[in-house]
Formats: sequence, C-alpha cells, structure tokens
Amino acid sequence: ISLKSFNSDFNYFVDIKRCGPCVQFTPDLVLFYNKMNERKGKKDEFEIVWVSRCRDLDSYGQYFTHMNWLALPPQEAMGQRGQMLFEKYKIKGIPSLI
Repeated sequence: ISLKSFNSDFNYFVDIKRCGPCVQFTPDLVLFYNKMNERKGKKDEFEIVWVSRCRDLDSYGQYFTHMNWLALPPQEAMGQRGQMLFEKYKIKGIPSLI
C-alpha cells in the first residue's frame, strides 16, 4: 500500500467477511493503518471508514474486531447509504479502498 494513494482526510474501505481477498487484505491494511498513525508529527491523522457489505450483524461484529478504525453503522453500510457510496465511487468489486 502506498501513501501516494491517499489524499483525503479519510478513506473508505469496502469489504465483506466471507470474501477471500478481503480477509487476506485486511491484516495488511491494519498494519498500514497503524504505521500511518504512528508517524512522528502525524499521529492519528490518517483515518479509514469501513463500509461493510456483510449481510448480517453477527458477521459484521466478528469481522470488525480485527479493525481499529471507524465504521459506518451496520444498518447504514448494508442499506441505502452503503449502496449510495458504491454508486458514488463506482465500486466494481471488493475489497476496495477509496
């Protein structure tokens, strides 16, 4: 993951627990997130907002325990707001980091 990819105050991370590539990518993103927020003079300036595409609250809750960033509430992420973000950012597949 390259810092050059990020130029906003926060980034959206869209994924789902039952997606193999998502499950493989998330630990790397956690390490990157931690590294970004441990930089001297830049502490806690990098933020991610998780937009879950999990289909139930149990999956959402279990998967979110592996992340240490913000998240849309599950009802919003799985509902109309999550769909609006998919359309706005033209997300074609997951995982996606915007």
